[in-house]
Amino acid sequence: GTQRFSESGSMSTSEAFGGDGGFCFIDQQDANYQIVSYVYNNYYLSTNNGASFNTTLVENDNAGQFINPADYDNTAKILYSGASTNQFFRINNITTNPTAQTAVNIALSGGSVSAIRANAFLANRIFIGTDNGRVFKVDNAHSNAPVATEISGVGQINNGYVSNIDIGAN
Repeated sequence: GTQRFSESGSMSTSEAFGGDGGFCFIDQQDANYQIVSYVYNNYYLSTNNGASFNTTLVENDNAGQFINPADYDNTAKILYSGASTNQFFRINNITTNPTAQTAVNIALSGGSVSAIRANAFLANRIFIGTDNGRVFKVDNAHSNAPVATEISGVGQINNGYVSNIDIGAN
């Protein structure tokens, strides 16, 4: 499950949400908003600082990976997650009126999302790693017409698996 620490530096936890647990997020501008995940594309929202997760953002047991990659854009209030081949999911307006999960089609060279990172330094851009070893910069990620540019580099192995992406200011 997803564990909650009772205080900073504490080794004491309690279960915030059950199941296998997965990616989870705390809004960095308003900690009342917290997201937990269960397997595949099952996401639940707390609006009371993690006391309860009563809002179901999406329950979709048939899409994405078992522990599905996801990232939360704290500025735009958007949750991004993996979907199927050449596709990612997006949920807008997390802290106001969350939208239904939207499937966004994108050219990922036949790969599925294996890592995703929202860009904290530049709005409307995410980075996606795939299960076939490629990395993409995605501009206009908030729209229904995102543009993916492969940045993997020349001569990259196409049968690898990108498990994490981290970025800096430049």
